[in-house]
Amino acid sequence: MALFYKLKRNEVRSNKSYGKWFAIPVKMGTLGMSEIEQRVQNNCSMKRSDVRAVLCEVHEVIKEGLLNGMVVDLGELGRFQLSPKSEGADSPLEFTKRNIKGVRCNYTPYGWRRGKGDRTIQRDFFENVDFERLTTE
Repeated sequence: MALFYKLKRNEVRSNKSYGKWFAIPVKMGTLGMSEIEQRVQNNCSMKRSDVRAVLCEVHEVIKEGLLNGMVVDLGELGRFQLSPKSEGADSPLEFTKRNIKGVRCNYTPYGWRRGKGDRTIQRDFFENVDFERLTTE
């Protein structure tokens, strides 16, 4: 299976990459809760309703952990953490809550180092990724 991409030209004149072409992803659909529940049911002894109940409860536990400032580590699924989106201030004294404009949820896929001295982190979700260009010609 491949990840599909198409090319798009940067049209922002003020950007230093103006006029250059970049790969952008082509979404091949959405894998929603119903489909996830069905696929899990097909692969184990749990019924779809059991899978749904567990996923709903996992959602609540993750949300509670994130709202309490914790990094939520789901093992081989990866880690989640909330962080603020903020505008800069000229000094720490000038920074107030008004500088905080929102929140983002950071996700880091599970990873490991191959061996001694290797600083490269392998990511399970990225193993064996292949790319294929879609053309609209």
